[in-house]
Amino acid sequence: MPGEFGNSNMEVMVHNLRAANGIRGHLPVGPRERMVPTYATADSEVFHGEPLFSGNILQLTLGESIHEMRLLLYVNGFSLTPASTNIHGHTGSMPRSMSTAWSPFSLVEKCQVKTMQHSAYWAVFKLTVFRREGQDRCYYFATTGCNAYKERDRWVIEMVTAIGNVTTSLFPPHAITVEPLPGVSQTSTRIMAGYLLQSGSCDNVSLFYCELHAYSAGEARLAIYHDEWCEQEVSSVHLADNSTVSTRKGAHCTVFGVDHHRFCARTREEKELWLRAVSNIKVKLMFDAPDPTDEELQIFRAAVHERIGELEHKREESGMDPLLSQVPRLPPMSPRGDYWDPDPMEDIVDAPGTSWDEQDNGGNGHSHGAAVSGRLGPEDCRKLLRTAVSSKMSKDAPTPGAAATAAALATSTALPRIDGGFVATAATAGQTPDGKAPAHLFMEV
Repeated sequence: MPGEFGNSNMEVMVHNLRAANGIRGHLPVGPRERMVPTYATADSEVFHGEPLFSGNILQLTLGESIHEMRLLLYVNGFSLTPASTNIHGHTGSMPRSMSTAWSPFSLVEKCQVKTMQHSAYWAVFKLTVFRREGQDRCYYFATTGCNAYKERDRWVIEMVTAIGNVTTSLFPPHAITVEPLPGVSQTSTRIMAGYLLQSGSCDNVSLFYCELHAYSAGEARLAIYHDEWCEQEVSSVHLADNSTVSTRKGAHCTVFGVDHHRFCARTREEKELWLRAVSNIKVKLMFDAPDPTDEELQIFRAAVHERIGELEHKREESGMDPLLSQVPRLPPMSPRGDYWDPDPMEDIVDAPGTSWDEQDNGGNGHSHGAAVSGRLGPEDCRKLLRTAVSSKMSKDAPTPGAAATAAALATSTALPRIDGGFVATAATAGQTPDGKAPAHLFMEV
């Protein structure tokens, strides 16, 4: 019956819709901004809110001095101010106040002290900020007394928490994926893909979408895109059997390197996942493994996907705005267009009896000469024209025919031509019945 046929179609449509929603490798949601976010981690004096933790601490400059400083930890950075004169070191080396933003490319680690006297009452920890340009910045701090280790652990926990919150805030809500995008051929050999921070110039960090590809013909690569749509590839990092894959261990470090490129993952667990995948690719290249088949690619992806499922239970979306200042985007370059400005063509006077006022009335009512700087204005042209006409008339006596022609030209008007000149027309002599002048009286100037 018709009703039963309609219900059958409805059931088929619902079934197809459920099947479509279950397809893996679906297209991601479109990004809100088609740009690469870049954040500044340079020195800053603008902090958010009240200090999260503060207190007096010793700052060590290895081989030089030890100063007691006031350390304040904020949600987006920290500041150091002198608390007293130097305890040990050069008398003239006074400490300076400083403030800086937290960098995701940071390492916090506890240090061992063995050579100092009463080292059991000293607990030292180190903050290292990795930089793309120049030397890495290192800060050594120490707590003293019977509770030195306990106090150091408290400082380390507070620093790790603040740096972790800043790092997480720079990432959009997303999950690492393993399936290629449908209809995007360059993602067909994808093993895993997700957002990573990359260190840039001027202590800036940029957020890119990175995609690890399977090895082929003795090499592999890490593609870098603007966003997860993978429409525009910004650059790529080539992997070979001799590539250097590195990281640092400490109380906190989400940074890893591939040769001279440094990346920062969202969490330490995600960093370990990226390192494991990249290292496995390198091992395959070291042993000259043949190019993987489609079945082997699915096995690689399944192994990564299983690990991603474990991370999803531990990770919580921050949902907060970026805690670092975003670097303003430069306006896009526009076409230069016609930037050549040639010298204007000189105006040619139609006849001795034609003035600038008559040309303005017959044309558009604008003076061509007055708009050009460094040229004669209308009034100067009138004076020059009167002088030339009077000089000519004093030398040559006009004949009756010439007088009639001059009178006709004196009453003529100027019509604009397409090429910028003028066409003089006689308004009296030889006028046709329809009020137009015959063709032989038109004169080009």
